[in-house]
Amino acid sequence: QYLFITGGRPPLNSWLRTAAKDCIIWCIDRGIDSCRSAGLIPEHLFGDGDSASKEGWDWAVSQKIPIEKYQSEKDFTDTQLALEYASRDPEAMVVLTGCFGKRFDHLYSTFFSCSHSKMPICLADEQEVLFPLTSGNELTIIPERRPLALSLLPITAVCSGVNITNVRWPLQNAELNQAFPNAVSNRIKDEAPVRVSLSDGILGVYMYWENQSL
Repeated sequence: QYLFITGGRPPLNSWLRTAAKDCIIWCIDRGIDSCRSAGLIPEHLFGDGDSASKEGWDWAVSQKIPIEKYQSEKDFTDTQLALEYASRDPEAMVVLTGCFGKRFDHLYSTFFSCSHSKMPICLADEQEVLFPLTSGNELTIIPERRPLALSLLPITAVCSGVNITNVRWPLQNAELNQAFPNAVSNRIKDEAPVRVSLSDGILGVYMYWENQSL
């Protein structure tokens, strides 16, 4: 399993150290600053160096971390290039952190790129989690603490055959439309697993906590 650390809102150091256990750590540009702060040495650094601090980049060089250095003017984001690199591993699974907050355009690009990847991917930190769920698949959720909100966000124009159980407002064989996303701020009922599935489309399964919980 890969842990990608990108340059949005930095995750808490304690959360990051826990998430990094037994993972192959890759940093994307400013994510190197999060690694340095948490005392984690990644196996790779990807980026053009336009957002990482000089101290963070110099630290990566001093640690002899392999660097995939790109030109700043290019057709793809650093995260997209790192995702492509990881996809060469047929068994790759990716947890991507440091992606929330900061710039919405980067989050938008990252999530849509992840949603159409063949690799299993989730975006996560101590406050938010976002899973892309694709046609014919089911996601089982057993959180240690119930989130304040659980939302279903259509990534394709239409998501059909949507089901969700053990929530305040369950759905059975529902159709959700990207143009009017109304399955927002649901609540988990009790400690039993929540199951989400759909027959066709790509659905974002989003959860939010106010403070550290994962």
